[in-house]
Amino acid sequence: LAPDTPAWQAIAIRERQLAAACAETAPERIAPFYRDDARSYPDYQPALRGTGAISAYRPAIAARRQCLALTYRPAEMLDLGSAVLVRGGVHEQRRRTDGTVEEIDAKYLHLWRREPDGRLRLQAESQGYNAPYAHPADDYVADLPASATSPAAAPPDGIAGELAVLNARIAHGVKSHDTVERLSVYADDAVIMPFADTPKAGMAVIAPYLSAYVARGSG
Repeated sequence: LAPDTPAWQAIAIRERQLAAACAETAPERIAPFYRDDARSYPDYQPALRGTGAISAYRPAIAARRQCLALTYRPAEMLDLGSAVLVRGGVHEQRRRTDGTVEEIDAKYLHLWRREPDGRLRLQAESQGYNAPYAHPADDYVADLPASATSPAAAPPDGIAGELAVLNARIAHGVKSHDTVERLSVYADDAVIMPFADTPKAGMAVIAPYLSAYVARGSG
């Protein structure tokens, strides 16, 4: 999608609304943005499954820090038909309980699903810091409520098989520290989102980055 298209603008508006709801940290404001079977993958926290856990997560960490401002900055949107995948950066200004103000930059993925009634709701999201965070324990919340959710929708048969092969190849490449095998799954215009680092785009950047990563014994 191009930034000047109605579809891009509609999702950009929805992301601004989501940011405002998350900054307010009220569960009843956050929950409507997510499908019942949504998944959320924040750094330093096990996967959140369902609206109960997702909408309770931000209020729980708000006891440790106050969100002063939150801004999503979409960089790319891919129209998948019934859904749109958004990749971008997010900036958050926080105030910790000791009065310290932090400026946080991170990357994110949002998978917005088009509902039959026209609404856009999140099927899945992932967010990660662009650098190691000094207070990772602040991001971990135990005993979040669970939601009654149906299992995540399975991909079409052909795609499911292809994904299984690719995931197995990635896993083997990590275990064997095989750079060539790990690089073999990426397209020339791929984007990776490494832990505690900025996104890397294109094989001209990804190949040397991942080769150095593996050479350090990291994967």
